[in-house]
Amino acid sequence: MIYSIKRRILDTCILLLYDFIHLTHRLNFRHLLRKIMNTNTEEKPLNKFTIYWLDGKREVVTGETIEDAFTKAGYGAGAARAIDFYANGEDTNYERIGKEWVRTTPVFNPN
Repeated sequence: MIYSIKRRILDTCILLLYDFIHLTHRLNFRHLLRKIMNTNTEEKPLNKFTIYWLDGKREVVTGETIEDAFTKAGYGAGAARAIDFYANGEDTNYERIGKEWVRTTPVFNPN
């Protein structure tokens, strides 16, 4: 009972503060809040994400969410500006051609 009231108060404060936080700082903010609020001792499965960087590199990171994986890989919120996009899992469907990532595997079309 006390935990749920405490959590509700924290959630309300978070929602009020969230609008005032700069977009690039939200990754670290979410990760910090999850650490504070995580009272569950059960291990959660880690997911893999492929990060496609603006400089043409590709990197696979693991975590519960993309934010968690990004933070666990040692990146801060400022590095988020250098990401072109990310994909779930170990994705090798894109190649860097010039300044753009181009899909190299065809998209499934049932027709």
